[in-house]
Amino acid sequence: MSKEIEDKVQKIREIELQKKSFKKIFRGRNGKLAMTMLESLCYYNTSTYVKGDPQGTALNEGVRNTLLKIKDFISTPDSEFERRSEAKIKTLRHERRTNDGISSSYTIFTD
Repeated sequence: MSKEIEDKVQKIREIELQKKSFKKIFRGRNGKLAMTMLESLCYYNTSTYVKGDPQGTALNEGVRNTLLKIKDFISTPDSEFERRSEAKIKTLRHERRTNDGISSSYTIFTD
């Protein structure tokens, strides 16, 4: 298997580990307190719209999206992370075989 694909497989494994780490961080009492603070800072229950400032709105949406991603990490079972990772790896390896040595670009989606 090519180094390029192996590097991407390694990246998928690292992302899986990072997602599991978020679950550990936010699991306890202190993590729940931190999440409550993040929800208030990151527009979880409020509008991200900034009147007359589309760039400000876009910035706020980016902040909110980060929190939503963290919440997704926390709520998704570990077995689902593993299933998604294995599916991505299988797709990468399959694409490489079907391209028969033709150089291609691969996209890794991090859910």
